[in-house]
Amino acid sequence: MALKVTCGFARVAVRQSKLLRVSENEKSAQKHRSVCPTVRYEAFNEVFKSDTTLSFEDFCKSASHIDKVINGWMGSKTNREDKLKFLDHFKINNWKKLGSSEKAEHTMHGLCKGCCTNHKPFWNLYNKQIKCPKTRKALEFDDLNCQPTTFMKLDVEEEGARQLFQQADKICKRQYKRPLSEILPELNITSAEQERSKRRKTMCKAREQIQKAAKRNNKDLDITYGSGESLGSRRVRRLAEEFENRHDAEERTKRRKEREAAGKLKPKDRLGNFGTLCNFDKENLKEEVLAYEDGKDVNWTQLAIKHGVRGKDGNVPGNAGQLVKLWLQSEGIDTDRFKASSTHEVLRKARIRLDSDPKISVPKKRTEKQISEQLRVCITEGEVPIGEFIVPKQYKTYFLNKETNRIETQVTEIEGRKRPLQEIREDLLRKQQPFLREPRDYGSMTTEQLVKRLEELGEETSGESEDELREHLYSVENTRFESYWEDGASMANHGHILYLVATIYDPAVFLTNAEYYQKYKVKLNVQAMVERPEIYLIARCGGSDAEQLLYAETRRDDLPTLSLPVVSSDGRPIKDRLRFCKGDQPSRGFEFGKQRVGFYSCTCPADMRAVDDFWKCCHVENPVSDIKDRQSFIMEGPVTSQKASLTIPDPFHSMTKEELQEELTYRGTVDYSSAETMTKKALSDAFKETFHGVKRVPTLLYQKPNQSVEELNLQYLEETASEPMHDLSNHTKNLLSELPSRVPKEVSETIDTVKGHLLNKDVVRASDLRLALLVLYQQLKEISEVSDQTLKLIETLANMQQLCYADAEERSITSVFRMTNQIVLHHLLMKECLPGPPKTMTTRKLWGHYMHSLRDHIPIVFRIVATSSTMAENEERQFSSLKRITKSSANYSKPGHIIKNLFVRTHYQQKLQPSSSNHQINKISQAAKAIPKERTRIPINLLKKYPRDAQTYCERISDFLLPGYGVHWHIEEDHVVLHDAPDDKPNSVHGPKLHHFRSTTLKKEHAYLQQKWQECIQKQVPMPLSILWVYEGQKLIKKFKTPYLDPGYSFEPQVHHNLPFCQDGEDEVDEEERRCEPEAEGTESGAEDDTVVVRMERLDPEPDLEEVGTSSETRHMGSCVTSTPSRGYNIPDTPDRTPSRDLDVSVPSTPCHTDTVSGSSISTPARSSSISTPASSSCISTPASSSSTMLNTDIPTPPNTPMVPGQDRNRDESKWKTKMGSALAVVLGDVAIVRRLDSLKAKLKTSGSHNNKYIKVEYDTHIAKVSSSLSKVLHEDRKEFQIWERSFMTEKGRLPTAIDVRNSEVALPKQKRIRLTEHLLRSFGVNLHMM
Repeated sequence: MALKVTCGFARVAVRQSKLLRVSENEKSAQKHRSVCPTVRYEAFNEVFKSDTTLSFEDFCKSASHIDKVINGWMGSKTNREDKLKFLDHFKINNWKKLGSSEKAEHTMHGLCKGCCTNHKPFWNLYNKQIKCPKTRKALEFDDLNCQPTTFMKLDVEEEGARQLFQQADKICKRQYKRPLSEILPELNITSAEQERSKRRKTMCKAREQIQKAAKRNNKDLDITYGSGESLGSRRVRRLAEEFENRHDAEERTKRRKEREAAGKLKPKDRLGNFGTLCNFDKENLKEEVLAYEDGKDVNWTQLAIKHGVRGKDGNVPGNAGQLVKLWLQSEGIDTDRFKASSTHEVLRKARIRLDSDPKISVPKKRTEKQISEQLRVCITEGEVPIGEFIVPKQYKTYFLNKETNRIETQVTEIEGRKRPLQEIREDLLRKQQPFLREPRDYGSMTTEQLVKRLEELGEETSGESEDELREHLYSVENTRFESYWEDGASMANHGHILYLVATIYDPAVFLTNAEYYQKYKVKLNVQAMVERPEIYLIARCGGSDAEQLLYAETRRDDLPTLSLPVVSSDGRPIKDRLRFCKGDQPSRGFEFGKQRVGFYSCTCPADMRAVDDFWKCCHVENPVSDIKDRQSFIMEGPVTSQKASLTIPDPFHSMTKEELQEELTYRGTVDYSSAETMTKKALSDAFKETFHGVKRVPTLLYQKPNQSVEELNLQYLEETASEPMHDLSNHTKNLLSELPSRVPKEVSETIDTVKGHLLNKDVVRASDLRLALLVLYQQLKEISEVSDQTLKLIETLANMQQLCYADAEERSITSVFRMTNQIVLHHLLMKECLPGPPKTMTTRKLWGHYMHSLRDHIPIVFRIVATSSTMAENEERQFSSLKRITKSSANYSKPGHIIKNLFVRTHYQQKLQPSSSNHQINKISQAAKAIPKERTRIPINLLKKYPRDAQTYCERISDFLLPGYGVHWHIEEDHVVLHDAPDDKPNSVHGPKLHHFRSTTLKKEHAYLQQKWQECIQKQVPMPLSILWVYEGQKLIKKFKTPYLDPGYSFEPQVHHNLPFCQDGEDEVDEEERRCEPEAEGTESGAEDDTVVVRMERLDPEPDLEEVGTSSETRHMGSCVTSTPSRGYNIPDTPDRTPSRDLDVSVPSTPCHTDTVSGSSISTPARSSSISTPASSSCISTPASSSSTMLNTDIPTPPNTPMVPGQDRNRDESKWKTKMGSALAVVLGDVAIVRRLDSLKAKLKTSGSHNNKYIKVEYDTHIAKVSSSLSKVLHEDRKEFQIWERSFMTEKGRLPTAIDVRNSEVALPKQKRIRLTEHLLRSFGVNLHMM
């Protein structure tokens, strides 16, 4: 616009056009007012009349530009003087004094020769104030001939042509009602500025679209919280990406100052019209500042606020202090004499701009504050699950008070967080929807189709009608099985406990890998996706049982919801069953009430002192006990049943001598005469040997030992007694530590070299040990000094780990056979390669838990479920991920932030689909190709050398031996060859069939093997053993020498019917038995430290109610409240199938396995001694009587009812006859039904009416009605409490803690009322999750 009006007189006339028609008195007021452009244009034309021509549009544009230049003509004193000189020289009166010839030399735009020749010094004063360097260069003229530059000529020509185009455009619009550009499109001419503006708008629009795309569906939240980067780190990275660094800012500032000093760039006026537009006490401000002493520390912002500095909007400007300081400098006050607030120069960093257009900056991202606000919205709307806080605990922290210089304490309350189990099940089903099978029309399937599909799934179909087959298939294909995992570790320098829930892959419910590829054309490991765990509970917790048991109640409250089906997106109701408890040995022991250390630290009854004895570890009574067996075993005893409900982690530890005598004599372990003479230590040892490490009821029954496991949906729960990842990795580590001391030097050096290259790490993972074992096998094959047995020892361990890590689709009856064969061969080779006591570790460590689990438990577990499904690798990886999240993004100064941060970031990490360990798996798979896949070959000399182990091995594969010689095994030279190579296909004629965890249990699998072993003995089936021991209880009946392993033996059917009887009799104790006797390692009390009994009280105690109702009331309420959900399928509803429905296996009394002694109820104690095998004594015996009779014999009395705060106790006691009535009145008020129920309860407590059946019936009826009212009140109170929580989070920007609830006058009464209502409902036997 500077080239529209180039004449100095015209510029001043444009500037003063709004003052031309105003009197002298009004000029001062009119100076700062806005005048209509039309009035200014008319006044301008009156001055110049016909001397110049300027269109109205050009006038308006020029006026805006000239006003901007002159208003910004401020700064130093010299600049102000130049401005006055320019305005005074080109004022309108001087224009009027010019002659006509002189006026003709002046032009409105383009080259103004009059200003250039006669007024150039004053004319250039204005030109220097123009900011655009291109325009300033165009106005530069040659001093000699006063000719414009080439650039000026081009601009003049362009401007003249544009003026002609505009005039023609006006004529076309006036005459033809259309612009010239439409009439002649080829003449569509735009200025360079218009082109730049158009391009700039396009780029700005593109930048806005990029910014919106980053926010779409909160994608930036997914990246921010899913990348593991903290908000602070993100801020540093964002500022570095969007803003220039300090060096670039310094260079840019330096260049700007140099150009300002050279006059090429007008200095930026930061003050502007501040002194004119802002009204404040200027004189007092100046006087106060002048009165300050030199070196005073001045806060300019506070000074501005003090003297009333306000902007146009009436608010204090953000840079008020800077403006006041600049204004004082413009008034001639030296502000440099005061103390500087900072020693370094303030440097303003600018946003990075594009090279093509410096006015366009790069797209910006949302700030961390905006990200946090959006996260709160997502949490409020339920998009991001963070669970609910549970079990608040108080911790003391010590800190140094800097003011008092003393150490003080501060109480911090930290609570755990738990996602409801029902919510997790729904979330898992939503994520697993792509892997579910398509819904099937069961009503249209024929009997043949039903049988075929069930047989494909390995289900038993014999003896079922068509309706039963249809119901069977529907139940199998619409039932998921869940597992949970528990472990503890240190995060943020404190112990934390973590519970994860995962689905077990079942091909009846989910697609196989091939089916998924056929459907979606994507190669994917379906099992890995289905079994991805979800966080259930996280809490700050130590490693003691006392702390971890605090979370038993909140976990138990979620279990009844398992009876409610979850609905898939296609409308199918899917049932869930809690099937397995996973984890390492201490975690499983804690969950099932076993001790974690000591001689009986395994969840089975095996004694760790004899763990190297295969025979003794397998020949124990009740090798597998489910949760109901453990409950019944404890509640059977007269003392243990009373102590089971105590709130201590080991209630049986503090039993008196009299209690030990009563318990042991009742169970028949010790007779009365012996018990009277035994010391307390002897009784305690007998008690430990009887209970085999059982210290309390299972954790989920803690404080509720009499609660029905069916009500809690725990009837299918089992623990695997093993964890393959830990067992394999630790056994490999032990073997690689002991083996170098037993092999030649060259072999030992090779082992050490492999360990140094692959295992020399701070943290050695299980995958590192797997890879090291495979590499070691390849290296040892090239060494001639290594023995065949040592090489075979490594090979069998490599095969074991390959089978344990195999996918569920790869599990077959052949791989089940191979697993047992390889493990037994590895056990025999360990005895051969590592004879005698170990040299680098103890016997307990080498042959301890890891070898015991691999040898005795994993082969049985693998028979019903793939061990890759029971492996804790995914869960351990999840815990490692949580540790990384905490280390990189948690705020350690706020302990409550740690757990919430884990829930949020884990949710977003799962959305981003983090990279899996495929590279690691592929690397191990490539190394595993060197392991031969041939049939297992067991040397006959080893089977003869260890006959006890050989018989135990035969008992484990009795179903494979039953078809006879040549079907699954044969003898080749001096080896027993097992048909278990991957190329050996299952024998569909002779069997056996593959079992599955959906239709059988570990307990049934043990019984199945016992039955098959008895059939083998009765039929005298050939077996690969040399001696056969036959027992009846603890008594050895017969001992046979078998000829099956003798050279040249013929396996014709008529040859092997009569086994030769061994004449050395039943009293013989052979060398093998003497060798296997465990060495005395001290008593168990010395191996396991005495546990300190710690009394645990609830941190947030429940309302204390008196005993409410009897067992009949509880059963009545359970029948009233519980209802069976509809299944959405029009077939007859039958009772749920248990996992053991298909294998109809009775537990026979076999010669080589002991029977479980049938116990009696509590009222009729059994005095006969239990029968056990030669290697062990009784562990957990299952009573023959019904458990329901036993469980209802002694129900613990609930605690007393609490007094409600704010009420007069004397008045309540005079009004209500029972504490239950006063508690109901608090919730429901003083209504008729409460008064009647209070009266009935008082009558039942009297001695004369406590057995009145009419009063009991009326009491039960009123209980049902009151329970309905309480349920409605509870629903409304919970709803109102949730509304308060949401309003609190919206106001405070965070979730409320327990302290916030206690400090709230609204929430605290609601919370107390909710807890009181919940406790009343529980006392009446109502399932809160079934309402």
